[in-house]
Amino acid sequence: MNTEHAGKKVIVKKNQTRIGGAKYPGRTGVVIRANSCDANLLHVKLDPTASAKETVTTFWLKELEFVDSEEGPATMAQEAESA
Repeated sequence: MNTEHAGKKVIVKKNQTRIGGAKYPGRTGVVIRANSCDANLLHVKLDPTASAKETVTTFWLKELEFVDSEEGPATMAQEAESA
């Protein structure tokens, strides 16, 4: 199982290509693990907000922005270039 993203902080993108509209846009969370069927599908524990409880849900990799602790948001393309 691919665990390279586990533990990384993410922000859910506002623009998602989902039928029915964006799912949890702008929420922050932490990647728990990759899905066992597809490494591009990640289980994310979303942080609680004033109007929503903490929850775990799945997102496609392209629907997330990874947050660098020192530099702010970083897209997967930027992470791939630095690796």
